[in-house]
Amino acid sequence: MENTNIRTIKIHSQQINKDGKKFIASSAQIGDKWFKIKFTQECNIQPKTKGLYDLTFNFDDASVEAGKKYTNSKGENGVAPMTIWIKNVVNL
Repeated sequence: MENTNIRTIKIHSQQINKDGKKFIASSAQIGDKWFKIKFTQECNIQPKTKGLYDLTFNFDDASVEAGKKYTNSKGENGVAPMTIWIKNVVNL
């Protein structure tokens, strides 16, 4: 029986330099919405360099966090994109 909770999405990973630290941040467009893609500390497989990746994961090994409200420097309110937290990667 095929597992219907397996998903493959295309993620965009880029290197971020902030406060003297370098790290890789990933995002994905699913349908018409953008999501931040983050990996838990237990996740052994994740992007190490910038690039475009096909990420396959089991949706049972992921959770979705609602975007946080913010106010920008112009005083405008907004909501950050939702975040998909991935605990286990099937293929990258």
